[in-house]
Amino acid sequence: MKKSIFWLGITICILSFLGNYLFFQSEQLTEPIFLDHYYDFENYNDNDIDLTFYYLTNKKDTFRIKNALINGIEVYPVSYDGFSMWSNNTQHYEEEFIHHYLKSVTFSIPYSSISSFENLEDIWSFENMIVSFYDHPDLNAEIGKVNIYTRQSEISIVKTQVAGSSNQHREFKILTALQSLNISNITVPFEEQLKDEVEIKVDLNQEKLKQLEAIKSGGDTPAWFDDRKKDWNELEGVSTEEQLFPIKIKEGDWLQLQMAFNPNHTSYFRFGIRIEGVKENGKPFVERALINDSPHLSQKNINEIIEAKQGADSE
Repeated sequence: MKKSIFWLGITICILSFLGNYLFFQSEQLTEPIFLDHYYDFENYNDNDIDLTFYYLTNKKDTFRIKNALINGIEVYPVSYDGFSMWSNNTQHYEEEFIHHYLKSVTFSIPYSSISSFENLEDIWSFENMIVSFYDHPDLNAEIGKVNIYTRQSEISIVKTQVAGSSNQHREFKILTALQSLNISNITVPFEEQLKDEVEIKVDLNQEKLKQLEAIKSGGDTPAWFDDRKKDWNELEGVSTEEQLFPIKIKEGDWLQLQMAFNPNHTSYFRFGIRIEGVKENGKPFVERALINDSPHLSQKNINEIIEAKQGADSE
């Protein structure tokens, strides 16, 4: 009897080990997975462009990124996970999950090497890049979408007076008009991909907003300024999804934009809220109020990203 119990215990241990091993193997990535990034901003001078991308690897994978090919241009990392002086064999990561690391790589795109910039009407765009690793095959990485506007269409027609953000996926911009404007729309780029990710409220209460003038001369911040910490539904302003447009504002008028991002979003945002309309001389304009927001990723998020991206690759 004791002998049979002994062998039963051994069998259970072996089966448990095999089960754990098979589960571990099932959680392993076949290749690194790049998350989605939605970058949309202007770069109309001679500055090089630094773009940071985030990707997942297995914890046991130690290979590093060598370079990438973006729109036919070979680019190189600025650093490896932010610490280029450390040993190549040391793992560096942004976040740690059960079986995976979230890592980042920043590529510097030399402005001078993009010979097509001068021939572009407006925009340099890409949705994927070929990433080369040390000791790993090249990867055709889908990265979301990047739009870089290479020409400044007009001198800015609004001025940012106050701006800020919080760790609750909220940002605000308070602007003044430098000339009279007829605003026809305020929108988020990548409308198809981000239609449920960002909400915008517009506040045109001039009596209230102009109280911020006191800050310039060393005065106190108005009491209402902390209202931004309230629940989104309690904030003053009108959603851009309502019948808000057109908006007519005079030179010197103030405009507050408040943005709330889906707290469960899993993409990286660096783009301009588009303010479009017509100037007092009848010419159209597009102004961009730049925002940044990074996701707070949970293990559940990571599992869903892997299932969506690795599952799609295997179909």
